[in-house]
Amino acid sequence: MQKASLLLFLILLLLLSGCHALMPQVQASPEEVEKVTTEIKLSDMEGWPGGSKVGITGNFRYEGEHVEEEINLKFSLPSYISNIISAKLRLYLYAGTPHIIGSPGVHAIVERIEMNDYVVSNNYEFCYLGGMLGDERKSMWVEWEIPLEYLRPGVNSLSLKIKLNVGVGGRQNYYEFFIHDYSNLQIVRKVKKFTISFTSNPKIQSIIVDGEYFSPDKLPWSFVWEEGSVHSFSIPGTVIYVEGSNWTRYLFTGWNDGNLSTSRTIIALSSASYTAMFKTQHYVNVSSEYGFVSGSGWYDQGSIAMISVTPEATDFGNGTRRVFKSWIGDFSGSSATSRVTVDSPKNIKASWEYQYYLSVNSEYGSPSGGGWYYPGQLATISVSPIVDLGGGVRKVFTGWVGDHSSNNNTLNIAVNRPMSLTAKWKTQYFLKVETCYDKCEGEGWYDEGSKAYVRLKETEIEESIILTRYFARWTGDASGTGEVSNPIYMDSPKTAIAIWGWKPNLINLGILTISITTAYIVFTHTPVRQVKMLFSQKIQSRFQKPTFKRREPEETKEFPRARTLAKYRILETIGEGAFATVFKAIDDEGRLVALKVPKKSKEAEEIFVNEVNRLNELVGKGFSHRNIVDVYDFGLRPEPYIAMQLCDSNIKGIKFSEDEILKVMLEITDALIYAHNKGVVHGDIKPSNILIKDGVPKISDWGFAHTPEYAAPEILCGKEPDEKSDIWSFGVTFYEVLKGVNPFSGRDSSEILEKMKREIDFSSLGRFEDIIRRCLSINNRYNNFKEVKKDLINLKKASSTFGEEYR
Repeated sequence: MQKASLLLFLILLLLLSGCHALMPQVQASPEEVEKVTTEIKLSDMEGWPGGSKVGITGNFRYEGEHVEEEINLKFSLPSYISNIISAKLRLYLYAGTPHIIGSPGVHAIVERIEMNDYVVSNNYEFCYLGGMLGDERKSMWVEWEIPLEYLRPGVNSLSLKIKLNVGVGGRQNYYEFFIHDYSNLQIVRKVKKFTISFTSNPKIQSIIVDGEYFSPDKLPWSFVWEEGSVHSFSIPGTVIYVEGSNWTRYLFTGWNDGNLSTSRTIIALSSASYTAMFKTQHYVNVSSEYGFVSGSGWYDQGSIAMISVTPEATDFGNGTRRVFKSWIGDFSGSSATSRVTVDSPKNIKASWEYQYYLSVNSEYGSPSGGGWYYPGQLATISVSPIVDLGGGVRKVFTGWVGDHSSNNNTLNIAVNRPMSLTAKWKTQYFLKVETCYDKCEGEGWYDEGSKAYVRLKETEIEESIILTRYFARWTGDASGTGEVSNPIYMDSPKTAIAIWGWKPNLINLGILTISITTAYIVFTHTPVRQVKMLFSQKIQSRFQKPTFKRREPEETKEFPRARTLAKYRILETIGEGAFATVFKAIDDEGRLVALKVPKKSKEAEEIFVNEVNRLNELVGKGFSHRNIVDVYDFGLRPEPYIAMQLCDSNIKGIKFSEDEILKVMLEITDALIYAHNKGVVHGDIKPSNILIKDGVPKISDWGFAHTPEYAAPEILCGKEPDEKSDIWSFGVTFYEVLKGVNPFSGRDSSEILEKMKREIDFSSLGRFEDIIRRCLSINNRYNNFKEVKKDLINLKKASSTFGEEYR
């Protein structure tokens, strides 16, 4: 029996352990252990037939009759029954009979009571009923201790069998025998109890425990539960809004043990505390009349909300728009995208401002000042008053028309509505006058369609003692033989050329004859040296005229006396070309210059005079650049000369590194872009015309004399120089500086042209191949030096030596 009881107990524990595995368990130390008596009513156990009593009824047919009856019940024990110390069966039995007064009563004997094969009682006389009262019943409690080995919790069942023997003293008596639902199984157990508490944080939500509501004001609430008991708890909702506001809420985040379920079932295995955790959230509302906003929504207390509105400007298409100004409401800020700390509900709105569009239009002159303006804001609009289109054509600003009119090219206006202004222009053409002497008026700019005249200040000029130049006629785009030309219609750029002739100066010739005769007489009576000095001083004082100064050259120390020209003393020869010689000279203030003088030939003089006239034109245009040799002074008396900046050397024959070559060519490109923008073509780019001064390359000799082996094919064929012919000469110079030889050297123009028809070997030019190939292309040559410079800069972008200024 004891072994069977122990086995039953172990089975119950295993069943309970299986149930525990299916439910969450809380680990903690038990708070108390005690003995507990549990009364389990038979009627509360599964198997009770129903009603308040279970039993038998019947009728006796004759006096002294006995009947044997049996009551069989089978129950299922509750699953929580464990750790049983003792058990007692308590039956509440009663019997009764309606009988005739004075007749014998009914007696009942409980012959046998069994529970789970354990015999509880034998031959127990329960009651004897009789008497004078008629309908009568008898009841009593019967209880027995049950050995533990007869309880079988392992099979969760309890079997009860009651055998009865009922007798009657008379006949035709009715009898009944019942087990009342008060009957119970009384079990004494050893029970552990634990304290389980419930609350919410913050205390804003009710908690339902085993079906019972506990409002926030009652929390925390604690229970003492037996070990192994099963309980359920839950919260009625996950979101709670603050009373009176839909802008703040509490959101369930889970329980303090990490569980996220709103409804839970646990087995009490230890003391524990369960807290429903909530976080505070605030609503951020972002709104705007224009554009699209983002950032609205619920945010945790203290978190950051990113709000924005796009686009920041809304164009209505009629010259007006709204521009984001700032955020207003529960947040202020001027950035369209902002960070908002959510410490309370936020209602944020974007505010906007009006803007009007000012349209500034012009075909020329780089107009500025157009754009969006706030109402009343002052706008400054401007356009270049004169735009030189090159080639003797320019545009001249005449005024603004549209929503405002003015003749000023720079204008301040208050923008109070959408506005549009357009610049108006007129065309002017340049009238150029070519003459060997500065004796002409009328050169300049003229309106399109107007008439122009050129006029000579003097028509005769003494060229020497015995020769006089005289004006013969006008040619080119001018006509006439008078000192004032016929009208020149300015429908395009024009050139007026004065043609001069020679005639003898008879008066001076006579004086000269007399002077020579006199000189002969004096010479025979005067030392030779004295005669020469006297003659020289007279001649110089008669014919020498002052020259004008363009730019002061550098200062240096005094040099010894030497041959003089105008105000310059020549020190030494530093260079010589086909038509001119260059001397190192010093002026009367002790400053060094390079003095260029033509060679003694008519052709050289004509070329040199053209160069002087060209320089006069350049000076009039304000011609000055870092990479162009400065010209200080020039003149035609007592003989043609040009005084210019004294440089260290030219680049012909100098060995440069590739990076140095690229630097030189980039700076020369800058100078040529400047010159071409001024409408000036060089015409003779070559290494000997590129000088170096303190490491800076400079271009010299701005005449039209070309050197055949550097000239473009079209120049050799008789075409006038232009920007593209300068690009060819630049390419030949580039090639020679790299390779040390000219690719087109020859004895004459025909031989040079023949070489130009052949394919040049560009393969040894390395990274410069593509640029030089295109410079020397007949059909695919660069259009201008800006394109050349762009490709040179692309070569420099990978270099760190000296290329940053070009990037």
